[in-house]
Amino acid sequence: MSFRIFGTKILKAKDTNNISNGLVSSARAAAGSGASASSVWHILQNQLSPSQPFDVHQKCYDEVYKGIDDVKPAWIPSKEVSENTNIFKMMTEKAFSKYEHFYQWSVGSKSRDEFWMKSMEKIKIHWETAPSSAFDMTDGGAAHVNYFPEGRLNISDSCFNKRDPLKPALIYGMESDSRNLREMSFKTLDYLSNQIANGITHKLRLKPGDAVGICMPMTPESVAIYLGIVKAGCVVISIADSFSSDEIATRCRLSNAKTIFTQDVIFRGAKFLPLFQRVLEADKFVQKSEKGDSQSMKIVVLPGMLHAKSYPNKSKDANGSTWTDRDDEGHQVALHDSILTTMRKDHDISWYDLLHLCSEEYTSVKRSAMEPCNILFSSGTTGEPKAILWSHSTPIKSAVDGYYHQDIKIGDRVAWPTNIGWMMGPWLLFQLINGATIGLFNGIPSTKSYCEFVDEAKISMLGVVPSLVKSWQASNATENCDWSKIRTFSSTGEASDPVAALWLMSRVPGYAPVMEYCGGTEIGGSFLSSTLIQENVPAMFSTPVLGSKFLLQDAEDKPVKGSSFDTDIDGSDSGELVLIPPSIGMSTSLLNRDHYTEYYEGMPSGPDGEVLRRHGDEVEFVRSSAHLSSENKNSAIPYFRALGRSDDTMNIGGKINIYRRKNV
Repeated sequence: MSFRIFGTKILKAKDTNNISNGLVSSARAAAGSGASASSVWHILQNQLSPSQPFDVHQKCYDEVYKGIDDVKPAWIPSKEVSENTNIFKMMTEKAFSKYEHFYQWSVGSKSRDEFWMKSMEKIKIHWETAPSSAFDMTDGGAAHVNYFPEGRLNISDSCFNKRDPLKPALIYGMESDSRNLREMSFKTLDYLSNQIANGITHKLRLKPGDAVGICMPMTPESVAIYLGIVKAGCVVISIADSFSSDEIATRCRLSNAKTIFTQDVIFRGAKFLPLFQRVLEADKFVQKSEKGDSQSMKIVVLPGMLHAKSYPNKSKDANGSTWTDRDDEGHQVALHDSILTTMRKDHDISWYDLLHLCSEEYTSVKRSAMEPCNILFSSGTTGEPKAILWSHSTPIKSAVDGYYHQDIKIGDRVAWPTNIGWMMGPWLLFQLINGATIGLFNGIPSTKSYCEFVDEAKISMLGVVPSLVKSWQASNATENCDWSKIRTFSSTGEASDPVAALWLMSRVPGYAPVMEYCGGTEIGGSFLSSTLIQENVPAMFSTPVLGSKFLLQDAEDKPVKGSSFDTDIDGSDSGELVLIPPSIGMSTSLLNRDHYTEYYEGMPSGPDGEVLRRHGDEVEFVRSSAHLSSENKNSAIPYFRALGRSDDTMNIGGKINIYRRKNV
């Protein structure tokens, strides 16, 4: 006899079948004869609870969609949910009754400019000089587009113009004390980033346009450092704290880094891991490779112990914060003993010395919309990484994506386990533009501690990567965690597993949808995602991202028929995804390669003569409306699955997904 074990609950397989069959029968009776499978599931979606063994959820789902192999929604939005979304409100304002018409408006050659200008107004981007339009293609067409011509701004200003200054900008915790949270208000974050900008300008004597690295965990201090660098008109170099000295050196060399912010050590899993020593070694590598032609980087060092033990007991101050960079007695937190003899006198500088006597007042340096604010990098698994420039316009793409597809509103609490070194770190940070509070966790996110942090912080939009979800499921990490505040999940980084995605959705009473999110660093966000006004299918995308257009090509570079908006074609097919510019966020330059050669050279024209841009993702579309609710039956937009990179040369996980096996 087989058994299923879930936490403290043990169910015989026979009991699981009896429970699920009874639930499905009741739901079918309530839905009425002739009801669609998704209508039956909609009833179950609101009856099943996280406290029930997941096997019951899975068997109900399998029974409802028995014999159906394609589009199987696991979350169906209610009318109330749909009509409260940012998308629905914009559709109503523009008098669109169907989502696909709204999408077509966002990418139409005569209407896309209006979409971006209107969206930019919705999220209240602060300009010193307002742009005349969203796109200028007079100098070389779509492959050489300029964004927001004539516009001047500092994108950091738009992070502070939505909320009451005393409301929390950041809520944060740590692995060793996951329910003891602290807050940094918008006012404190603004003041601290101003101090950093003053330190950069007057103590480090950097000029607008100079590149400054960040190589440290994503803490409140690193967020303030990022914003301080941008306020000063300098350019952030995003470097993951997991990198080796050689990898750090490569990124600093490519960016011509003048200074780098880091920590002495990182506290992970009860261990202290050296970080300053890696950065110092990286600086030596750069000097050696440049044969002394490059000036040695100044290193600004923060104490890792700030986030390694319980936070000091501190009441909310006059600025609305419980953040402090001091210990219980109000003293500076000491640097780790391991670096005291290796810090270079009169060259490297501590966090406290940088901030000492720096004013909390600073007027941001205004830049054109096309001037860089961030240098990020491709993974570099096949050679030297591409150094990708984000301009002051790129975060507008990140914020607009979050506004529409993750439906981020003022006051939402948004978390995504990531790092400033990867694009989702800046993406998360720039949800401040939408008035969100950002959740930060110092520790390993695959643990129960992280799940408790999500509960305690009352996160409403939780970002994940699929491998993380599988870890939570395998260890039952969400047990005794209340995730009822979560309205939506979002997943990126790799192709999702449908079973794990269903498990994740079921952790919230009434289920929560997973907004799959596929794009890239050179996109500033995504080109393929989902929405809260469409039925949500585990591990599938329900729409191209608003403002982004693409097509699928076969091996002969011909468009795959049915992958766009051919309403008379059912079935599925796959192809390599190619982008159709322009779209805000798409990169326009690389530091170490020719941008046109990398993305455009040798590409055929689109079916209507469009310029096509190389990207490299393999995507399958599935078109079948037979099992959707009546509201979505006649949608011209297919569902999509991500199949991985078409140019993969390494498979780190050692796994081949089912769709590739089917192809073979």
